[in-house]
Amino acid sequence: MTVELPAAERVAERAREILAAVGADPEFAAFKAAVYEMTGDEHAAEIPIAVPVDEMTHAMIAQPQLLARITARVGVAIIHQTDQEHTDWRPGDYTDQVYRAAWGEPDRRLWLDAEEVTRRLDWLDRKYIAMGFRKQGQAHSFTFSTAELAASAV
Repeated sequence: MTVELPAAERVAERAREILAAVGADPEFAAFKAAVYEMTGDEHAAEIPIAVPVDEMTHAMIAQPQLLARITARVGVAIIHQTDQEHTDWRPGDYTDQVYRAAWGEPDRRLWLDAEEVTRRLDWLDRKYIAMGFRKQGQAHSFTFSTAELAASAV
């Protein structure tokens, strides 16, 4: 089932309201919340975002108690499902239309399109591989001899 996304202008208006409410909260100075609120669909709310913006969302969600208190006071749900996220944001897409309608031109230092992110990640992968790392530094191909392991334990 495909959920029809609401008009960008309508989402932008609600996103501005949510951001103002969150910004006015004494504990924290949000965006997907508006889409979720209007559709009631967590999958639809996983709109494409830029990688640096996604990382900021992860940082915010890493403080669950703080976020729970703020969202309870504001009366919104912040939606972000890591297993469903897609960072294939591109200028002119739905996310871009909503963001521009709400806040104007996105900061191009943070809003990197999917092709630029892929280019940068490929460059990093080549550097990691040259050093013996795989999966962007999450794994390695190092081997250790028994003597090296014994020496490192001392």
